[in-house]
Amino acid sequence: MKFFEKSWKYIKTGVDGNVRLFGVNIFNFEWKITNKTIQIDDFHHNIPVFQVVVSDKTYEFAADEVSNCVWKFYVYK
Repeated sequence: MKFFEKSWKYIKTGVDGNVRLFGVNIFNFEWKITNKTIQIDDFHHNIPVFQVVVSDKTYEFAADEVSNCVWKFYVYK
């Protein structure tokens, strides 16, 4: 299933091990891949959507490694 950028918004760029999403360091949690992707115009490729469970709540986000150990993160609007 593919979603386009109108449904998702850029949230931040960060380096491996040091990105806070949903109030936690997202790299301290297991990212489970979903069957969803998003497509952002600047990249012209599909970015995978992941799920994490934080304090018994499931969150989804898209993440793309844009450079060695540098990630861009997107969340659903």
